[in-house]
Amino acid sequence: MRYGAALRQLVTVSEAATDDLRLRDTDIGYPLEELWVGGDVLEGPQELDATCVVLVLDQPVAEVTWLALNPAGQWIAERLRMTRLPMRWYCRPAGYPAWNPELRKVLRFWSAATQLDREVIENLRLRRFDSLPLVRPSVDQLMAQLAIEGADCRRHLRHVLDHYWDGSWRREHRGFGIQPEDHLWRASEAVREIEDAIAQISAR
Repeated sequence: MRYGAALRQLVTVSEAATDDLRLRDTDIGYPLEELWVGGDVLEGPQELDATCVVLVLDQPVAEVTWLALNPAGQWIAERLRMTRLPMRWYCRPAGYPAWNPELRKVLRFWSAATQLDREVIENLRLRRFDSLPLVRPSVDQLMAQLAIEGADCRRHLRHVLDHYWDGSWRREHRGFGIQPEDHLWRASEAVREIEDAIAQISAR
C-alpha cells in the first residue's frame, strides 16, 4: 500500500467516526474517544503492509485488556470499515495510554472533542516528523505500565479459564466467526507478550 493511500484511509476513518458521534445521543451509545496511529506510518516509507490504528474507548480497563476481543471495539471497527481495509487495529481503555505493548510510539489524529486533526495529517503527508506531537513512554513508564497490564491480563486469563466450559459463557462468546477458543488463545497470548516484553526490556 502506498503511503499516501494510508493517509487517505486515516482521513476516511476519521470522517466516519465524526459522523457516528451522533449515536452518543441515542440508546446505542458510542464509546470511541480517540484514534491514534502508530507503526510504519510514522516512519514515512513509500510502501507499507498495513496501517496500525488504536481505538481509545470510554470503557473500564478491566473490559479492554490487551488483545482481548472487545464487543464495542469490534462494532466500531466494523462501522468505520477498518475490518475491510489493510489495517491492524487495537483497542485501549481511556484510562490507559494509547501506546501499548506492540506500538511504543503513537500519534493522535482524531478525537471526539475536536475531530480530525488536519495539521497532523498534513505534517504526515509532508513527512515533517519533527513537527508531530508523537507520544512515547520512557523505559520506566513502559515497565510500570507493562506490570499493571500484566496483572490485568493474568486476571482475565484466569476468568476465561474459570468459565471456559460453562455453557452460557461459551454461547455468549461465540458468533461472527469467533469461537470460545479464540478468547482463550488471545488471553494466553496477551500474558505471554507482556511477559516477553518485560523480559526483553529487563535484559537490556
